[in-house]
Amino acid sequence: MCLPTNVLGKEYYSSSFTQNSNENNSNSYITIVGVEDNTSVEIVPAATTVGGWAANSINTVTINKGQVYQVLGTTTGNTGVDLSGTKVRSIASGSGGCKKIAVFSGTGKISIGSPGCTGSSADNLYQQLYPVSSWGKYFLTVPSSGRPNNHYRIYRNNAAANIYLNGTLIPSASFTNNYYQFYNNTPNSISSDLPISLAQYFTSQNCPTPQNPYDPDMIMLSPVEQNISKVTLVSSPPQLPNLQLLII
Repeated sequence: MCLPTNVLGKEYYSSSFTQNSNENNSNSYITIVGVEDNTSVEIVPAATTVGGWAANSINTVTINKGQVYQVLGTTTGNTGVDLSGTKVRSIASGSGGCKKIAVFSGTGKISIGSPGCTGSSADNLYQQLYPVSSWGKYFLTVPSSGRPNNHYRIYRNNAAANIYLNGTLIPSASFTNNYYQFYNNTPNSISSDLPISLAQYFTSQNCPTPQNPYDPDMIMLSPVEQNISKVTLVSSPPQLPNLQLLII
C-alpha cells in the first residue's frame, strides 16, 4: 500500500508482531518519512529500541522533506521486542505547526505461528500505516483463503473507547501497548464508539499443516465506512478492445 501525500496525517500507531524468527538480528521497525522541511516528530516506543530509548519514553527528532528516520526494536538472538502500539506524531516546533508525515511499520524476517504450531517459514512484514484521522468505527473481517487461521490486532488511541468483538465488549484491561490481539478462523465484526485501526496477520508455512504453503503477511484493513459502492476497472490488452466494467 502507498498513500498519496494529500491523505497523510499527523498521528500514527505502529503495527508489527511478536518477534520470532529463524534468523538472528531480525528487528521490529518503524520508518518515518518527512513531507515538509523542519518537521518535529514525537515518538513514544512500546518497547526498548536499538538507539537506547526506553519503553514509553518520549523522544523527539527533526526531519526534512524526503528524509527517513528509522526506529528499530532490540533483539536477542532470533527473538526481539515488538514495537506494535508505538505512538508517532508530528508536533509543533518553533518554525511552524504540526506537519504531515508518512509512517511505515513492520518487522524483519518473522515467523507467525498459531496455537500448537511455530511455522516453518519467515519473511518481512511491511505496510504503510493509516493516520489516526482516517481510522473508522466498524470493521468486517474474512478468513484468508488456504490459511483461514488468522491473527488480528485492534489498535486504539483512546483508552475510553468501547470496542466490541462479535457483539461482546472487550475489557479495557485486555489491551496491551494500545492493542488487543485475537485469533480465529471465522468472519468477525468489530465495532467501536471511537475510531480504531485493525491489522490482519497470515500465518507462516505449514501452520496449520499441510494446508498452508505460504509465507507470513500483514495487512491494515479499511473500515466499512470507507467502502465505496462503484468501482471502474479498465483492461486493455493489445489483442482486445478497451473493456470497462462497472461494479455496483
